Amino acid sequence: MLFRSEASLARRSKRERCVPSYKQHTLVDDAHRIIVDVAVTTGEQHEGQCLVGAVARAAARCGRKPELVTADAGYGSAEVLSALAEQGIAAALKMQPPSRGGRCAASQFKYDQRYDQVICPRGRRLTRRGRKDNGTTYRAGAADCGGCPLRAICLSPGARSRSVWLPDGYVALVRARRAKQQGWSEAWREAYARHRWQVEGVQGEAKNCHGLKRAAWRGLRKVRAQVLLTATILNLKRMAEAKAAQEAAQVALGRVVGASRGAWARRGRPRMPFRSAVGGAAVRAA
Repeated sequence: MLFRSEASLARRSKRERCVPSYKQHTLVDDAHRIIVDVAVTTGEQHEGQCLVGAVARAAARCGRKPELVTADAGYGSAEVLSALAEQGIAAALKMQPPSRGGRCAASQFKYDQRYDQVICPRGRRLTRRGRKDNGTTYRAGAADCGGCPLRAICLSPGARSRSVWLPDGYVALVRARRAKQQGWSEAWREAYARHRWQVEGVQGEAKNCHGLKRAAWRGLRKVRAQVLLTATILNLKRMAEAKAAQEAAQVALGRVVGASRGAWARRGRPRMPFRSAVGGAAVRAA
């Protein structure tokens, strides 16, 4: 008998073999480590294709958009950065470095947004030629590349002119790279540093303490139920920890207030004006 598991072959690194897998995509609140959105896909689904939808669902659920989104390099694509920028959401994402191949890399070409053209290192312009794989291809004229002194290192063998492919949202990617090179603000650096133990820590807790290393059932629907139940348990733990901390703080405050009242009674009432903690006006003790 054959079972339709809906899992797809995937691997975490090149050194591991491919196994049938599912992927869990989790969005965690930075302040309280509460899971605000979770999704399950097949193992072949790219992480970056799920982030924008997760942010939109979390914003609708919480009643407001997040101020800043942090994520690892798997989410730092031009498409994601552009979509978040359109929504007015800042993103501190770790991005893949630009290609540094043997030929003149695409990062050495400049994009002219005003005229929608690409300028090569020699100042020649590459014009728009068509769409390909969620991006745009720009190509130079054969006459421009024919006598170029960089032809030997710029063109591949057999090519008559240079072409450059830019992904959709390339402008947002360039701005994000420039901001990273110039240095993030202190708040952004702290937020990204917390990402390692805030989000990755939640993932590790779900796997090591609640059995999410392996799927308990087959099929996306059943795996989604497992993931949702695990996220609910983790959120209940966070809420219980917050409640316990609040009660402990109230007990400690009660002890401090009781000790202060005892000291006040032993020393007697003061005969000097003091400021009311409610109205802010100076009153005199009776």
